[in-house]
Amino acid sequence: MDPSQVYLREKHSEKLTMAYLPSKVLSQYSMHDDKELAIQVSEGAEVKESHYLCMVKVFEPDTWQLSAPKELWIDKMSTLKDFAAACEAAFGISNEKI
Repeated sequence: MDPSQVYLREKHSEKLTMAYLPSKVLSQYSMHDDKELAIQVSEGAEVKESHYLCMVKVFEPDTWQLSAPKELWIDKMSTLKDFAAACEAAFGISNEKI
C-alpha cells in the first residue's frame, strides 16, 4: 500500500466528512475524546493540500435518479473544463454533455 494514498477522514454517523491532509499535524485539527476517524485509501490521485475532495453523482434524466457517488481530487486552480475532463474520466460521459 502506497502511504501517499492513505489519509484520515472524520466520521459522523455513517458518513465520512473532512479529509485530514498528510502535510498537517493532528494538533492543527479540532481533536477531542470520542472523535471518530476512518482510514481511507485513495483510489486515484495522491492526496495533496492543493486539491479539493469532491463527491460527484451523475443525474440520470430518464429515471430521475442519481448514480453512486465517486470521489474526485480536483486541483484548486482547475477550470470548469478541467473538472469536466475529470468527470468524463470517472464516469465515461462525453465532455460536451457535462
